[in-house]
Amino acid sequence: MVLAPVLPVAANACETPVTLRLIGILDRVLIESISDAIAGLTAPGRRTLVVVVRDLVVMRDESLDRFLATLEAFRTAGNQVFIDSTPTWRKVVRGRGTQFEDSSGSEGRSARRQVIICHSLDKRAGVA
Repeated sequence: MVLAPVLPVAANACETPVTLRLIGILDRVLIESISDAIAGLTAPGRRTLVVVVRDLVVMRDESLDRFLATLEAFRTAGNQVFIDSTPTWRKVVRGRGTQFEDSSGSEGRSARRQVIICHSLDKRAGVA
């Protein structure tokens, strides 16, 4: 049962930013999930993507390079990419060559869709 009217996806999909919130450890598994999510967002038309990395644990390795390359490819395709980050994140990516605009907050507040991708390497006892 639908409790509220739903606008057709094509009507507002291009103008409305989408927030991609990343939680956990940036590794190969999370990168693949991010790539799949971004591929789903690349419908015809331009998109604005706000990537929230506040809860993302990043190491200086090939996973970070692949993540930045994925975002750069999305931007190269004609989309906008904003990063909602922390000073630690900015320090880690400094000097990587790829620069993204910082989210001012207004992009995130105007987003009508949010994709949350969470990944952890911890295997907790009793959790299936």
